[in-house]
Amino acid sequence: MSSDISQNAIEIDIGKQNIITLFNNRVKGIEICLAGQNINHCGKQGHWLETKMGIKHNAKNEPDINGYEMKTGENVTTFIDKAPDNIFINGAPMPKRKNKTEKIQFWEKYGCKKTTDDSTIGGWRIDQFNHSGQKLCVDAENNVFVIYDYEHDKRENKETISEINKTPHIIMQWNVESLQKSIEQKFNKKGFFKCIKQDNKFVKICFGKPITFDVWINELKKGVIYHDGYSKLNGRGRHVFRASNNFWNGLLTEEY
Repeated sequence: MSSDISQNAIEIDIGKQNIITLFNNRVKGIEICLAGQNINHCGKQGHWLETKMGIKHNAKNEPDINGYEMKTGENVTTFIDKAPDNIFINGAPMPKRKNKTEKIQFWEKYGCKKTTDDSTIGGWRIDQFNHSGQKLCVDAENNVFVIYDYEHDKRENKETISEINKTPHIIMQWNVESLQKSIEQKFNKKGFFKCIKQDNKFVKICFGKPITFDVWINELKKGVIYHDGYSKLNGRGRHVFRASNNFWNGLLTEEY
């Protein structure tokens, strides 16, 4: 065995052991305290855990600590929150720096009101049309799209929407290159670890193997991974891709 390979193995072991030590000393068995945090924020426990583990909250597309991505072990677990590379209105590309008028036009055409007054866009499933006539698709090159089809649009006001294109057309697109970069930079370094909660304490830490883009896109095609973000006109775009813990638990290899 070469000295380079031996040194790399030592570094991997040290990085993982450092995470285990941090968990045991700062997190394991300690009552989770969310005082001072927004109780309605779904990521509040994750922020508490990040602080305890010495991880600074950021939006960088890289592993959280020592080459590993950290997860909290809730009912569903997020891969990425990634805006589409391109947005289209009536099949025509919108400028990257779209103005408020263009954004309003997009929402008027593709937004959906449910139980609130705010129109939302998102929450797509693979090859399943939603109430607004939209579905997630993957092409032969593994680019990901959202397709709108007027014939599958169940909105009561669809006939009053001004100049809407009634032929099937793309409204959003994620390019394969940018998706692969986002997934593999975050999950295909050394893998990930989950902190498992019982009652109001994290009680164990589990490590999972790295996730390649090929694995990710195949699970998206099967519907295991899905889009779970809902954007609003006056809020930020939310494009969260998630999977249930049944998928994540299948990747676990070690438990401490």
